[in-house]
Amino acid sequence: MNTSDNRKPPPGGIDGESPECAMEMSRIILSSAIPTFAVDRRHRVSHFNRACENLTGIRAAEIIGTRRQWQPFYARERPIMADLIIDGASRERFDQYYKGKYRPSTVIPGAYEAEDFFPDLGEDGKWLFFTAAPLKDSEGRVKGAIVTLQDVTREKKAAAQNQAMLRISMALPEHRDLGDLLDYISSEVRSLMGTEGALVILLDERTKEFHFMGSSFRDDKIQQRVKGMRFHFDQIAAVQVMRTGKPIIINDISKLKAYPERDRRLGYHTRNLIEVPLRAGGRIIGVLAATNRIEGCFSYKDVDLLSTIAGTVAISVENAKISGELKRAYDEVSALNQAKDRAINHLSHELKTPVSILGGALGLIADALEEVAEEEWGAAMSMVRRNVRRIAEIQAEVDDIMKIRPGNQEDGGRSLGVVMAQHADLMALIAAQEAGNPQLAARVRGRLEEAIGLNAPAPENLQVAPFVRDRIEALAPGYGHRDVSIRIVEEAEGVVCMPGDHFAKIVDGLIRNAIENTPDGGEIHVSVSRKGAEMILAVHDFGVGIPEAYQSRVFEGFFPVQEPAAYSTKKPFDFNAGGKGLDLLRIRIFSEKYGFSIRMQSRYCPHAAARKTGCPGAVSRCDACAALEDCRSSSETRVELIFSRPGACT
Repeated sequence: MNTSDNRKPPPGGIDGESPECAMEMSRIILSSAIPTFAVDRRHRVSHFNRACENLTGIRAAEIIGTRRQWQPFYARERPIMADLIIDGASRERFDQYYKGKYRPSTVIPGAYEAEDFFPDLGEDGKWLFFTAAPLKDSEGRVKGAIVTLQDVTREKKAAAQNQAMLRISMALPEHRDLGDLLDYISSEVRSLMGTEGALVILLDERTKEFHFMGSSFRDDKIQQRVKGMRFHFDQIAAVQVMRTGKPIIINDISKLKAYPERDRRLGYHTRNLIEVPLRAGGRIIGVLAATNRIEGCFSYKDVDLLSTIAGTVAISVENAKISGELKRAYDEVSALNQAKDRAINHLSHELKTPVSILGGALGLIADALEEVAEEEWGAAMSMVRRNVRRIAEIQAEVDDIMKIRPGNQEDGGRSLGVVMAQHADLMALIAAQEAGNPQLAARVRGRLEEAIGLNAPAPENLQVAPFVRDRIEALAPGYGHRDVSIRIVEEAEGVVCMPGDHFAKIVDGLIRNAIENTPDGGEIHVSVSRKGAEMILAVHDFGVGIPEAYQSRVFEGFFPVQEPAAYSTKKPFDFNAGGKGLDLLRIRIFSEKYGFSIRMQSRYCPHAAARKTGCPGAVSRCDACAALEDCRSSSETRVELIFSRPGACT
């Protein structure tokens, strides 16, 4: 096309049009709210409507009749898409100017549509979606082209921002280290804002210094240098944001001279910057900044974008702090647990030998007192034996817990000399007890292995229902003084694989706790049932129940539901005679070892809760219960052991 020809078009508008057609076309274009202009076949602008003026900032009078249709869009003269359509240009010619940006229209034959960024359009450049279509006469000859424009800058920016926020969100779980995450976010900010650098600046509240927790710079040397730097509270512009809580934009270099230390230490010349506060929990913890815009200056339109990202940064920083505090708390709790386990383990070992010696010594004392009237020593001996037995039970329960708990197995590395030294008194006592026995050596060995804990029980196949019935019969003499009825209400077939001694402790613990929780005249139901592949052993007592606040803790150990003094003044199986809580912890530890789960449901008696003295211990003495059914409907506790994969040992 001949660009030197700047003559005005003929009065008819597009060449060859009748005045009526020209006027109609002008009316349509000029009244359209869509930015539209037309070019005739001699490549002169024939129409340029008001919407086009508003978009480009060029008045129609300045461009109509000229061949400067390129001027609103490009810094230098070049053909636009309308010129290529008028010339019937080849695909190669289109690719020369619009490759990767255009496509043929699916609506108008011979028309094209495209999307591109025009940096010279407007103050900061604009994204335009535009179409160019041929104008033809009645014989189908191209007599010009019409172009429509659509400003999609806002949509493109929103899409870019959404994509960046999506990438940041997806990066959150991938970056375990906070510094790495904030570096990544800084790189996204730098890309979005079109800047040379981006920074996450945090305030160390202890030292009142700023440090750059995250950063991204085009220059890798600056990136590395920034990481280790700290600035005092008044040495960088971030102090203004921290004090006021308001974003700042500095495009005037002279204002940056108030912070000379910043650029000197960074080895970096700051031309302009934008900073927004990082808010968390109602306080400002730092600043998100972008520096040195590559093209143009920062405007307040950039504040919204940076503030949106700042919210994610603040959440990440706070989450990292919480995570760090949780980890420290976990480490402290773990250390305390290890210390507790060591103390309990040591206590168990220290108790084991004295308890065994005391038990044996009491037998020798009883033998020596055979010729003395029992009324002189029997009561005292009974009291001592009862309390030694209780200590022995505590030691046995603790010993089971410590053996089964992972990481707390018996230490097989203790030297034989240490073991013998710890159990010398026990060996002497055993020898005295077994004197005159021809199998003394074997008996001493067996007793010693039992005392030291070397004879761990082996797993075996146990028929659950018969085993439970046998344990109830074995316990009967112990609770014979109580008026409590135990009924087996269901006996399904089922086998479990574990040491019989351990299963006995599980069953005995459940039965004993149920009896001690049930007043005289009460009832306990025991059942073994199946539900699909699961086998369920349930002990259901209609006793006083467990307060709701205690229910989540009863299997933790050392958490008695009753008053601690009760156990020391009552016999096992007495009502409300619990106390240690260790047997329930032992059951939970067994559940972890043998793969069954525990489920408990309980209702605490409202009448017991209303009395200062609680349950009177017998249904007949309860003024709120006229009959047994009244007691049963008031409270209950059901404990279920659920074996999800019961079966024989393989």
